Amino acid sequence: MKKINLFFLILLSVFLVNCETTEIQEDTRPLDSRGCTFDGDDCDDGPGGGSGGPGGGSGGGTSTTYKLYMKGENSLTVNQGTSTNGTSWTAQGSVGSVQTDVSPAAAYLNGRIFTFSAYTVGGDIEYSWSDDNGSSWNTNNTVTSSIGTSIGMSAVTYDSAVYVAVTRFTPGTFAREIRVYKSHTNTSTPNWTHHSTPLTASENTAGTRGYLAVHNNELYIFYVKHSTKRVFYKKFDSTIPGNISWEPPVEITGNINGSTILGKDHVAAYSHNGNLYAVYKTSTNNMLSVNALVSNPTGYYVSTAKTSAGPSLTSDGTHLVLAYKGDSDAHVFYARSTNGQTWTGNLWAVGETKKSPYIISY
Repeated sequence: MKKINLFFLILLSVFLVNCETTEIQEDTRPLDSRGCTFDGDDCDDGPGGGSGGPGGGSGGGTSTTYKLYMKGENSLTVNQGTSTNGTSWTAQGSVGSVQTDVSPAAAYLNGRIFTFSAYTVGGDIEYSWSDDNGSSWNTNNTVTSSIGTSIGMSAVTYDSAVYVAVTRFTPGTFAREIRVYKSHTNTSTPNWTHHSTPLTASENTAGTRGYLAVHNNELYIFYVKHSTKRVFYKKFDSTIPGNISWEPPVEITGNINGSTILGKDHVAAYSHNGNLYAVYKTSTNNMLSVNALVSNPTGYYVSTAKTSAGPSLTSDGTHLVLAYKGDSDAHVFYARSTNGQTWTGNLWAVGETKKSPYIISY
């Protein structure tokens, strides 16, 4: 009887060892920030996607919601991703029936998300809005007609209104002015007007995206000058009521060890802990972060991350959160920093695109 018991004990031990070995086998496939494998889809992991789990945000229990918007990799849809902490992302389907062939933009005002889309030639600049965190949308409303843009837009909330910057496309020329439009209400049908023109066509030869940012209740626009590859900002002159002019440009091209690091064609900016940070794409497709309001700013590379499109930037008060398209694939990645110098993450957030993604937080 003892021999039989010993025999069964040996068999049981072998069975348990095999089970344990099977359980801890490593999955070596590349993972995204959620632990999911790359699937090559357009951000279509499901019609809803949820909110990425409880918690989120930072700084004394505050709650922050992050949204990512991107043109589909192989479609014209505007796809949406969501997160509560900036690191764990889920897909949230598309922005209704909206279509775009350029990089979208987004802003948040008084409980409402606004997204912006456009067509390259002669198309309308359109906006959509959602009052339920992107679950449903009122779509295809017009900001302005027959202007068209071949370059992505940007948007911010400033002075209790939404502002959107559009690089106007003029067929047959590389001179493209940047216009800013302003919404005057937060109703279901905002009244949009042409607010100002921070960059004329002669200033923006070959055309780049103007990226709006707000810092200390002042409105800024950032851009890369195509002819010199140097990075600049302009500040809106708000000293005179009703004024629509912008102050002269200020260069913020960064340097490392005394060497100037030129830009390429995209820059993003955001206010964070008393500083105004800009991240721009360099000639090597690396990204450089600079403190924009410091004279002759020292630059800090965003790790070894590279992008073939352009970055977008937001902050939750504790972390800067950067979103960008990968250099060699279509995945949308994120990186985070507390000081604009040291960056972590560089992991797949959610979705795929061939254009620049756009990130907001609220």
